[in-house]
Amino acid sequence: PISAGASWMLHPEQFEASLGAGYEHPFAGHFAGRGGMIGDAPTEVVSALLYHFAPEVTAQFWESGKSVHGGTGGADLYNKQAGEWASRHLAGVNGLDRFAELGEKVIAAAPRSGLPIFAGWAAKPRSPETAGHAFQVLLILRELRGGIHMAALALSGISPKEAHLLNNPGSCPNRPGPGTDYAGLFGWSEPFPDVSHLKALREEIEETTNRRMSEIVASALSADEAEELANLAKAINAKLCG
Repeated sequence: PISAGASWMLHPEQFEASLGAGYEHPFAGHFAGRGGMIGDAPTEVVSALLYHFAPEVTAQFWESGKSVHGGTGGADLYNKQAGEWASRHLAGVNGLDRFAELGEKVIAAAPRSGLPIFAGWAAKPRSPETAGHAFQVLLILRELRGGIHMAALALSGISPKEAHLLNNPGSCPNRPGPGTDYAGLFGWSEPFPDVSHLKALREEIEETTNRRMSEIVASALSADEAEELANLAKAINAKLCG
């Protein structure tokens, strides 16, 4: 889900959609869309929420973005654009209705406490179109895992810059490779520290994130349903990032 979500967020069509909606830069649409899930919050609050971005980047794009449609309006628009994009790019994938059905069970069972972006996405209406609905569900599950992962990173003491240098984002169109290029996407710049001593801790955090996600999924689905959901998610990811 992480790579598939990025394939939309960084897709040229979505950049065009953001510009067409009046944003001066595509990233302004992104920040208004995700930060706006908590409404018209102060910049420092959104920076804390999206702390994986460099604070100066959040300040630039959140402030310019929320001036266009507001925070809530920007989030509503972003959610709608996700469904519209998916209707064009997920054609031919089997089982999208089943993915949405199973994913909605997980969303309903997942806690909201401490996961504000996930809670915001989950509260938004779903597309009436099958592909759009399925992709919105995928994005909500993405934010669920992302919120858990960021909390674990914050608890560990690994900084956002260090985390990006350690991360392997996988191969997906329009997404930079690992290391300094990936960190640069989020606005982090030199000097880049040596993070080799943090690899083991980073792996522990990944395991913690996966374990908690597994617990949440298991609270909503049977083992067979969980496997089915995972396989359907792989099919979506293969379509978008194959």
